[in-house]
Formats: sequence, structure tokens, C-alpha cells
Amino acid sequence: MNNFEYDINQWWSLYWFHPDTLSSMEWEHSEWLYVIPLLVLTPIFRWLFLFKFRQKYAVAFFTNEVKGYNILRLVRHLPFLVFLISLSLILISLSRPTKAYEKNTTYTNGVHIVFALDISESMLLEDIQPNRLKKAKSIIRQAVKNRTHDRLSLVGFAGDAITIIPLTNDTSLFQQELSRLHYTTQLPSGTALGTAIGVGINRLKTIKEGEKIIILISDGENTTGILDPETAAEMCLQYGIKLYTIAIGSDGTFELRDKNSIQYIETHVDIELLKKMAEKTGGKNISSTIAVAELKKIFTDAEKGRIVDFYYTNKKDYYIVYLKWSIVFFIFWLFFKITWINNYLED
Repeated sequence: MNNFEYDINQWWSLYWFHPDTLSSMEWEHSEWLYVIPLLVLTPIFRWLFLFKFRQKYAVAFFTNEVKGYNILRLVRHLPFLVFLISLSLILISLSRPTKAYEKNTTYTNGVHIVFALDISESMLLEDIQPNRLKKAKSIIRQAVKNRTHDRLSLVGFAGDAITIIPLTNDTSLFQQELSRLHYTTQLPSGTALGTAIGVGINRLKTIKEGEKIIILISDGENTTGILDPETAAEMCLQYGIKLYTIAIGSDGTFELRDKNSIQYIETHVDIELLKKMAEKTGGKNISSTIAVAELKKIFTDAEKGRIVDFYYTNKKDYYIVYLKWSIVFFIFWLFFKITWINNYLED
């Protein structure tokens, strides 16, 4: 018996309702799942409709029967709740939950590349059209185009640095996250060049095969951070990582407009520091005007290493599990309809 057959035979297990199980599923028609929250509102609409149109009977009750908590008043709602659960399970079945069982491994030769991109406020300046940040993202987007065998990572930094996406050979995912990257006030202000390099090192330091590269793109000088840029460059050297730097923008005071105000921001690109850090690791500082062509050449000439890619195939459909559960709850609902639990005055 294979895994799929075993799972189907164990359809009655509560395992199928565990959050980890549901999150591991792939949904072929996920739009049906959005109908389930609407079912929660149906008791409200049902009550509003019946309150206006249902026939009322003059029946006398004792005070203790109409005030306070009465278990019988709550139990009479059980049949309708069971019916809603049955409908929800049918919707889950219609969503076609699937699971992949066959693990496949492919091996390719590529380069491991981390892009550390400055997303501080000054990157919104428009001395380079459309602005510095969009220009930097355009350089990255063009440089990695068609590089399907490399592993790419993206780090965003300002006064601190965060990993936007770890190393992956899913270029479409990388491009998607790159497009979403933007200036945010959640990061401290400033420019932490050393910290950005340090985060990039953490992504690359355990890799044994192939060339490891960090591309640092910034429009400023190091103003903050817990790691000195030159120390970070020395760490790159120790781990066999080459650092390439790209300066975006120019020195001067520039106007930054938003909806409510105008700011004047003074920027200075420390070209000497960027050049010194890069050359220490065997890399170099690259002009932004020729960055795309230079980066493509660097990636092509870099030493390739084996990259392992895992993916899953042989998907199995598990709609039958939830369909069986829906039948069980439907049978319970029918049973409640013929017992004292059912509220005949309402139905």
C-alpha cells in the first residue's frame, strides 16, 4: 500500500483538520474557500428573515424558561450548525486539495549571488530618473534576466538590514520580491553598509561549491550599523566571497517631494570606501552606467558550482476525504431532524 492509499483509508482521522495539514495542501480551485466565511453569516440572515416572516404562537412560559441560560435553548441550534459544517466540507472538496508525494532532485551548475540593495529614503531622490531606487532595481532585474541556474538572494538595508528572500533558483519569485521592495519607515534611518554585507555573508558562508558573490548597491556613505564596512569586507575574504559595489546617484543637496511637504536631502557617495571594500575581496567598484553589462560578464565568467534543486511531482487529489466527512455530518443533520433536538416551530 502506498502513502496515498494509506491516507485515503485513514480519512476518518482528525489529522485532516489540523492547521499544518491544511497549510501543506495545494488548492486547485481555491476560490471556493472564500465562500466558507460567508456561511458564518447565514445564521444571522436566517434569523433576520424568520423574525420578520415566521408565524408566532401565543404560548405561556415560566420566567425561568425565558431568562438566563437554558441548555435546551442552545441545543436546538445544533442541527443547523451541523448542516453548515457539512456545507463547508463540500466547499473544501470543491477546492480540490492536492498533495505532492514524489520528491525529485535536479543538479545544475551556477553561481550564488546576494544583492544588497539600499532602500533608505535618499534612494527616492530623482537626480536619476525615475529615481535612484527604481534605477537600482532595473539594474538588478536586467542583470539576472535568463539566469535560471544561479541561486539569488535579496537583502534590503537602510539603518539596519533584513533578508527579503533567501537564496533561491526560483527567478520568478526573486523578480516578484524585487518589484515589491520599497522604502519603509520600519527600518531605522541611515546607511549601514557593513551590516548589509554581514547579512549577505550569513546567506553564503556555508556554501562549499561555486563562486559566492555579494553585489552592494547604495547611494550613500556608512553612517550607522553594528559592523564596520572594512571589517565586513575582511570577513568576505575569509569566507571566499567576492564583493562588488555599485554607487547610485551623485553628491549634492536634492529636493524630495511628497504629498504634504518638501524635504532637502544632502547625499554623499563614499566611492573610495566602496572601491576599497570591493578590491579587498577580489571584486571591484562598478559604474552604474555600465553595471548591467559588467554584472552579466562577472556572472558568466564566475566559477560554477553544483546547485541542488528539490521539487515535488505526482500530485494526489484528497477531495474524497473531505467529501466523506461532509456525508458524515449530513447524516448527523438528518438524524437530528427527526429527534427532539430539532426545533419544529422554526422549521
